[in-house]
Amino acid sequence: MSAPDTKRGIWFWVNVAALCVVAPWATFWFQRHFELYFTEIVVVGGAFSCWVLLRSMWALFEKFTHAEPVEYSRKLLALPDITWALVIAVVGLVFLWFHTASIYFTYEGAPGEGEYLVEVVRKADKSPIIPAVSLTAANAVAGRPFLWQRRVSELECRVLRPVRYEMLPCTLEPGHSTRITVPGGFRAREFHLVRIVPSKALYHELAAVDEKPQSRYDLELERQGKVATLTDLRRETIYTGAGAAEMPIIMELESPGALEHHLQNRLLAKGNDTQSAAMATAILSSATRRWPTFYLRAGDQLTLTVRVTPAQGSLSPTTVFEGFPIKYTVTADKVQTAWLPE
Repeated sequence: MSAPDTKRGIWFWVNVAALCVVAPWATFWFQRHFELYFTEIVVVGGAFSCWVLLRSMWALFEKFTHAEPVEYSRKLLALPDITWALVIAVVGLVFLWFHTASIYFTYEGAPGEGEYLVEVVRKADKSPIIPAVSLTAANAVAGRPFLWQRRVSELECRVLRPVRYEMLPCTLEPGHSTRITVPGGFRAREFHLVRIVPSKALYHELAAVDEKPQSRYDLELERQGKVATLTDLRRETIYTGAGAAEMPIIMELESPGALEHHLQNRLLAKGNDTQSAAMATAILSSATRRWPTFYLRAGDQLTLTVRVTPAQGSLSPTTVFEGFPIKYTVTADKVQTAWLPE
């Protein structure tokens, strides 16, 4: 064998060895950060992939040029220039390996939930890096890769709808792919339905919902320095425990007839006769109002105050109703009642 043939043989095996390292490495990098993006997001449903497209183009090239892929590949791999190309590819791959990150949501689903609206924002300034996107069984993947990622970014991953799940702290880390299942990757939110019911002294001062009040009674709820006000309190049961978006969810915590049963037992236990207890139960269970305030957790300390404003034209100042303010601690019970005053 001549010296040139020997050199070509050496270059061939060097290039084959390098290719055996580079190809699986590049494939793994692609699968980690880009495969989901191209097969499930860019190409709808993953019906086609970049591999199918490239393979089709190569088949057309073979057909029209009459190329012999095996022989042509053998000649290329015997060239020293291919070694330099592989070295450059390795350097580029090393750079991309440590500067590429990705984050993906994958649909898992839960009973009664068919669609999730998810987003990812930066923890520092709440700016979105993945704007709100719908996730369904048909559109089962959301997310994307990020190139030139130099440092770890602290993020917040959120399920915007349904509002049943806690925010998930997450990161965008160079060299890593973050995969989050929805909703399995998120912790279910802790909901508590708090009924606010007037006790005997306040009950008799309040007007019924269909009466014109002599004075206006306003209810204030304070938690952690924030105050919510319910104007024109009547002989009614107030439901609270969450914001407006979550109120329909927490209302599902109360089973039918539970309020009437609780009111009847409580009023009788406080020494009311059967007739007056039944009457008050009928009024308080039929006159109810939802009051979106704060998202309440077990252990939250609430301060409840009723302020009395005399009828228009009166010179008397607004006062605090006797027995207020009162403190109430949210318990671990899903449904609980705060009586005003206790």
